[in-house]
Parts: sequence; C-alpha cells; structure tokens
Amino acid sequence: MQFVFSAIYIAAIVLQLLIRLPHEKKRHQLKVSKSGVTPKDKLGLVLLTLSYGVLPMMFIFTSYLNFANYEVSILGRLLGVLVQALSVFVFWRSHLDLGGNFSPLVEIQEKHQLVTQGVYGIVRHPMYASLFLWVIAQPFILPNWLAGMLNIPVFFVFYFVRVGAEEQIMLEQFGGQYREYMKKVGAVVPKLF
Repeated sequence: MQFVFSAIYIAAIVLQLLIRLPHEKKRHQLKVSKSGVTPKDKLGLVLLTLSYGVLPMMFIFTSYLNFANYEVSILGRLLGVLVQALSVFVFWRSHLDLGGNFSPLVEIQEKHQLVTQGVYGIVRHPMYASLFLWVIAQPFILPNWLAGMLNIPVFFVFYFVRVGAEEQIMLEQFGGQYREYMKKVGAVVPKLF
C-alpha cells in the first residue's frame, strides 16, 4: 500500500516541477532590480529541499529510514492525499496569478507589479499557503518521523525567516499600496473580518 502513496507523492512533486518550469525560464530573462537574498534564506531553501525532497526520496527508494516509520490509517492517508491535491492546486493557481512577477527568491524584478487579484486577493503568500498544506499532508502520505514529520519545523523556520524579508522588500517597493493590501488580506490564512 505504501507504494501507491509514494507514487502519489512523487506525482505531486513532478506536477509542481512542471508548473514551475515555464515560470523559471521566464524569470531568468528578467533583470533583478532589488534583491533581499541572505545566507539565512539560502540555508532555508537547502533545508526545505532536504525535508521536502531528499528525505522523502530516501524513504521511498531505500530502507535506511525504516527505523522511524509509524502507522497511519487508510482514512488518514486519503485525507493526506486530498490536502496534498489542494496544495498542488494552490501552487498552480498562485503561479498562474503571479505570472511574470514570479521569483523563488526574495527579489524584485524590473517592471515588477503588485499582484492582488486571483488567489492573491485571498492571501498575500499563496505559495507558502500551498507549502503549509503540503506540510500538513506529508506526514499522512509518508509515515516516517524523518521523511514525513521533519518538514513541519523546517517549514515554520523557513516561513518566519523568509516572509519577513519578503514583506520588507514589498513595502520598500510598493509602500502604502502594499501596506493597505496587508490590512485587507491575510498572509497565508484569509482574513475573515
């Protein structure tokens, strides 16, 4: 049974790569006008890659991490798959709405525009919302303390380091317009009131 859920996990990663690839190609054609990339940011990306990709692939393709396995019911696993599907949808939608303003780094490109429509009208950081959903799903799909659970603390450290830097660079670039946007729209969870 783990084979099926491992295949679903791999398929979701491949989907994300296919979603991101055209945006990465376009990004490399644009000039960066302002960068907020720091060593902490780069370290966060490395740790996220480790917990999101490397450890899960070790769990799926080797037996090295079997000592850290735990049990998850079929209902829990199916719930994980549904949450992961929602994660991939939000990831796709955020790339679609962001268009040519995409960057995986903390940077502003020339002709960068503030995007506030589509999923960006619901949350300011839908790609992080997507990652947050993935983090919820991963322990159900990959029942292993290292491959499934380690992504949770790594994500939160990455999020708190990265989002502050992103918000700062957006405030510098868009000033009051971004400040108003922050008042109306939640970071990764929609504002209800």
